[in-house]
Amino acid sequence: MRKLLVLLLLLSPAAFANEPDRASLIAAWEEYVRSLPSTEKLEALGDDRYALSDTELDFDGELRIKGVLIRSQENYGVETEFSHFGMIELEVVDLPPEQLGTYLHSYWLADRQTLYYSTERNSWVDPKAYQQSFTSPASVTSAWAPMMFMMNYGIWILLIALLISVFMFLNRQQRKAKSLMDDSADINQMARENIERAERLQDEMIDIARSMHEMQKQNNELLERIAKAAEKRD
Repeated sequence: MRKLLVLLLLLSPAAFANEPDRASLIAAWEEYVRSLPSTEKLEALGDDRYALSDTELDFDGELRIKGVLIRSQENYGVETEFSHFGMIELEVVDLPPEQLGTYLHSYWLADRQTLYYSTERNSWVDPKAYQQSFTSPASVTSAWAPMMFMMNYGIWILLIALLISVFMFLNRQQRKAKSLMDDSADINQMARENIERAERLQDEMIDIARSMHEMQKQNNELLERIAKAAEKRD
């Protein structure tokens, strides 16, 4: 009986209600566009046509959906919650010719054309939510996570381990030197030399620590550039 109920649930229309299809994409797109601060009006007129009033584009007229594309998301080995992306080709009907092809027109379209399907939320999400999922510390569960962790903290882990090893070595050397100082003048001289070498080594380790700190700063700058490049690409 339990198996029959599970099978019925799997085959029920509700189980497929949130699949990434054209209807769900357009519905999510309408909701997203209406939520934008510059959208004063978006009313469906039928046949993929809308009455649009937008302050950012300074336009009050007709918006038309010319085409819809849904494609599997290529994550390139990065495990994310997103399985598909959907692109909607838009035409702002009767837009003045001087605005066509401008940066404003291009960026306005780009902000409203692409949504992403989340398997965790079973719904389409807008570009802002998509970007936030990658900037969240708990969002990356992939083969890149260890590398990102090492880029952020690897130098410090190596530095701490190195400093611990050096101080343990120095401690052993100092104990040996103190025990030798009680034997003879010659041994005392050797002990003093050992102590001096240990002090020089400690100074060198401090210089290494400063160098590694500078490397960490450079790595942080590199990570910021990578994040900005990813934002521009999206």
